[in-house]
Amino acid sequence: MNTIEQRLKTKKWDVILDELSRKGFAIVPDLINDKECAELLHEFKEEYRYRKTVVMERYRFGKGVYKYFNYPLPNILTELRENFYTYLAPVANKWFEVLKIKTRYPEIHKEFINQCKQNGQEKATALILGYGAGGFPLLSPG
Repeated sequence: MNTIEQRLKTKKWDVILDELSRKGFAIVPDLINDKECAELLHEFKEEYRYRKTVVMERYRFGKGVYKYFNYPLPNILTELRENFYTYLAPVANKWFEVLKIKTRYPEIHKEFINQCKQNGQEKATALILGYGAGGFPLLSPG
């Protein structure tokens, strides 16, 4: 089976990280396969998986919903987080260095999660967005 870790290793990280540094975001295509996408879509309807649902219209954030996951996260999200972290933590640390911020992220995702728990962050922060026909996000209320 082709795992997230294997898929990430095939990506052009020099290009992705350069784009991330220049734009503040980067698109990593073909990361989740159709089956994984279908599983997440199916689970979107299972409310017990989420600790909070935010209706975007209520806060003038757009038209749609976003849902914060409960622990345990779906396996695909855990795998994504653990594997992306390896690539992203050095970027964040570089940004902090440039900004003269003393905070540094640990090298391993599990250490980061432990650090979060030690600082009182017990709830999952991973979320998923859902848009129906005509749905859209807004970058700022208004």
